[in-house]
Amino acid sequence: MEVLWSSDHPLTATDVAERIARERGWSLTTVKTMLSRLSTKGAVSYREEGRRYLYSPAIARHSYVGKASRRFVDQLF
Repeated sequence: MEVLWSSDHPLTATDVAERIARERGWSLTTVKTMLSRLSTKGAVSYREEGRRYLYSPAIARHSYVGKASRRFVDQLF
């Protein structure tokens, strides 16, 4: 999600994989699976452009951080 939030335009799975590979070493297949799952959960949206899928965040970073923080506190207490 950080990769998508940091970009000012939609990214392909290859773009995301290239940026993540530097940090985590994930393969393109793993990135595509993760983007698909995030899309199913509503965190990522995509549009088709020819044979490519262009991904962008469907939720704002501050909104996600707030929800994740509340979930963490709820689980902790």
